[in-house]
Amino acid sequence: MNKTQSKYLSKCISDLEQMKDELETMRDLFQESYDSKSDKWQESEKGEELNERITNMQSAIEYIESAIDDITNVRGFDY
Repeated sequence: MNKTQSKYLSKCISDLEQMKDELETMRDLFQESYDSKSDKWQESEKGEELNERITNMQSAIEYIESAIDDITNVRGFDY
């Protein structure tokens, strides 16, 4: 892999890491909001919707982590 390709992949990894950090922050804020509500509210439609958003954000974070791992493996490949 040449320097240009490696630099481009490093930038992609950096961008994905930043995106992951931002999603983790949002997930944590949503989780704090959810946790501060009563059990009754958590069991309400709004509570279930927020919990689903938290779950979806966690899934997105995991997909980004997987993408970072895959790109890291590509970057380490010499041809």
